[in-house]
Amino acid sequence: MTAALALADGHSGEIDHTRIRNLDPHGRRVWMHGSAKTDPRCRVASVHWAT
Repeated sequence: MTAALALADGHSGEIDHTRIRNLDPHGRRVWMHGSAKTDPRCRVASVHWAT
């Protein structure tokens, strides 16, 4: 899952805090909580990671 989050533009400070509840497999989106250097945002996966 770490690679999929990185491909969705997740940063190391965000990936550690991402939980299953932050994933939307049907919409192929993930909620990123942000970090000290990034704002919270919803990202669309560029690959079909939800299968």
